[in-house]
Formats: sequence, C-alpha cells, structure tokens
Amino acid sequence: MVEKIGVGIVGAGYQGSTHAMVYSAIPEARIVAICDVREERAKVLAKEYGAYWYSDYQQFLKRRDIDAVSICTPNALHAAQTILAAEAGKHVLVEKPMATSLEDCDRMIQTCKDAGVKLMVAHSHRFWPANVKAKRLIEEGEIGRIVAAYDSVVGGGFKHPETLSPDERAKWMQDRASGGGAILFNGIHIIDRLRWWVGSDIVTVFAKVGNLVYNSSVDEYGNAFLLFKNDTSAVMTVSMATSQSYCVAELIGTKGILEVKTYEQVRLGKPERWETVHTFDPQTERKRTFVAEVREFVSSILENREPPIPGEEGRANVEVALAILKSSETGKTVELPLSQ
Repeated sequence: MVEKIGVGIVGAGYQGSTHAMVYSAIPEARIVAICDVREERAKVLAKEYGAYWYSDYQQFLKRRDIDAVSICTPNALHAAQTILAAEAGKHVLVEKPMATSLEDCDRMIQTCKDAGVKLMVAHSHRFWPANVKAKRLIEEGEIGRIVAAYDSVVGGGFKHPETLSPDERAKWMQDRASGGGAILFNGIHIIDRLRWWVGSDIVTVFAKVGNLVYNSSVDEYGNAFLLFKNDTSAVMTVSMATSQSYCVAELIGTKGILEVKTYEQVRLGKPERWETVHTFDPQTERKRTFVAEVREFVSSILENREPPIPGEEGRANVEVALAILKSSETGKTVELPLSQ
C-alpha cells in the first residue's frame, strides 16, 4: 500500500487551485483540508477535492492528519504562515518568493530546522520541461561554459489601480504591503533560473525599475545587470505592465548558444547551424511542471532527504531581488551579500 502524506493547502486562489490539482494526481499524497480567509473560496475548492475547509489558519493547523502544508498566499504572509506551520510540526512547501525580507527568510529556515520539518520553496521554473532540457544540455557540455546571458519574463498582470476590484488577483500583486511588485513576483523566476543554469551565485547588481505605466505603488517593470561569482554576466528584463507577453532566455557559451522560450521551444545553436531540441506542448506541460515540483516535495518527506530547493536557495533569490530594488533606489551598484 502506498504511504500517503496528508496535505493542507493555504490559499484557495489561482495557485492554491493549481497545487490542489497536482496533489490529487500524486498517489503518495491526499488533500485533507483547504484554508482561505474567504470562506466561499475555501468551501468551493474543498468540495471539489473532497476535503475539509477552514477560514481560521490556527484551527486548520491543529489537524493531526495534516503532515505538510502548501502556502499559496500573498508574499507578505509567507513567513508568518510558514513559521506557524513548522511550529505545529508540518512540512512546508511555500510559494515563491519565500518571503519579503532576509530576516523573515532566516526565521523561516531556522524554525523549520528547529522543528525538524522540511522546507521547500516552489520555484516552478526549475521544473518546466524547456528549462529542464536547457539545464541538461548545459550539464552535458553542449554549449561549454556560459559566459553571458539574457533572460526575460514580460507580460500583463498589472492594471491601473483605480480599475481593480477587491476580488482581482492583481490587487495584492500591486500592493507594496502585501509584498507585490514585478521583481518579487516574476523577476524572482529569472533570478532563480539564471542562478540554476549558470551554477553560480550573484555577487553584484546594478538595476533600474519603474512604474510609469500605471503609476502604482510598486515596481511595474525593470532591468538589471547581474555579475556572478564565476565571472558570468547577465542582463534581465521583467515587466508586468505590458500588453504582449514572452519568456525568453539566451545562454551564450564558449561552444554554443541556447535559446530558451519556456512556453514555445528550445533551440541549440552551434557553428553554422541551429537545432530545435524541444517543442512546447500546451496541453500537458503546465500540469507536468507542477506535478514534478510537488512530487519532489512529497518524496523528500517520504525519503527523509533535503528537498531540491531548500530555504537557503529561496533566501539567495530574495537577496538578489532586494538588491535590485536597492540599486534602483540608490542609483548605485549593490554588492552581495547584503548587510542586514
């Protein structure tokens, strides 16, 4: 008989629904309960998966049949909810970014260690098939050593603040107190996958962000120049205030080039030829991505091993994101690590 991990999901919105979908596809997991401050959302999602529902997080955590918690709430809530879950003896999969400050990241990591529970950060771009294909080719030496890169996640998501209704997903994403902003929301994807592909930490940041499209209280778009410890350099572009959307990276190596269009294809460039090495399947790849991510979390619990993206990795990404915002604010180059 397959051992099952009892799972509770916090946040019944878009991402919480995604987590519910993929847990239901994993034989080693069963959805026990859904928690959301909006009772109706919790009820609807819980009914869909035959689970209990809660609007009170503390009561939700008292369930002994919940072994692990997926946290799919606004960014500013991640730290407090992770810490409470760990103190209740629950393993934690927390959506990216893991927190909005380094102090919170450190408290999350330490609390989970003290409680003896797993902490994994849901950086989904390490599981998209196109990105995984690129990583495999890099590890196999197909493009040699990466010397320079460009990466971008551009698209909509933000609206003019005066047009937002209370129920819109975009509302908290454009609220600074909730941990919103393009850098923390989508820029964190770029930071994480560049660190993963390059295989080195970022040591220097120079950046500029802005909010001239909607004049909201957060960064709507921005550019950053990143220097890695191994001397690789990269330029990143992010925008959530753009009508068109794309997600494209170019990884330039000593032996070749990888063009990674996460939601389209991957092309490998060698002297005098280009080869398409992966084609995106819109019917299957989103579910495959999140199933792979959640399965790794569940497996790390069952096998009592470190999850593939532990809290320390999530913290490193948050640190770079904060450095980008600091560089834009000061107009100066920022060196890592940041002083707390």
